[in-house]
Parts: sequence; structure tokens; C-alpha cells
Amino acid sequence: MSSKMAMKIGGGYRPKYVRARHLDRMLGEAGLGVAAARRRLRGLASAAPDASHVARADLAEGGWDAPVLGRVVATVEQRAQWLQEITAPKARAVGS
Repeated sequence: MSSKMAMKIGGGYRPKYVRARHLDRMLGEAGLGVAAARRRLRGLASAAPDASHVARADLAEGGWDAPVLGRVVATVEQRAQWLQEITAPKARAVGS
């Protein structure tokens, strides 16, 4: 499994280097409302880990289980956490 993402986010392919500003750049270039898109992405990131566990269980129930599925689930969990972090609401300065 690759550490690169399938598509760039604001010019970067590797999640460990992509920050909120890169995401905002990509959302802006796509013509999306940044705040609304961030909220939607947070919701998807919140749901993704549970969905990956359900998908793995469904596959195992159907007779297909392989070690790679554990790595896929772990990657989904890591990337979902990363996405929640970079889409978190920006902290407002005290007194503003």
C-alpha cells in the first residue's frame, strides 16, 4: 500500500505534509464553500472508520478475509483522523 494519496490536495500527495491551507486551496480552486466543505469532510471522516470495520466484517462473513484488510482498515482510521485534524474549525484569537 502506498503512502501517497490518489489525488493531490493543494499540491501535495502525502498526507503527512498536507495541512489545512492546502485543503482550503483545493476547495477554493474547486469553487466550493470552504467552511461548508470542511464540515462535510469532517462528517465523512467521522463515519469512515466504522464503515471500514463493517465492510471488513461483511467480507469476512462472505468468506473473504486477508491480512491486507487489516492494513486497509488501519489506513482508513489514520487518514480519517488526519482529515478530522485538518478540517477542525479554526481557533479564534482571544478577544476577537
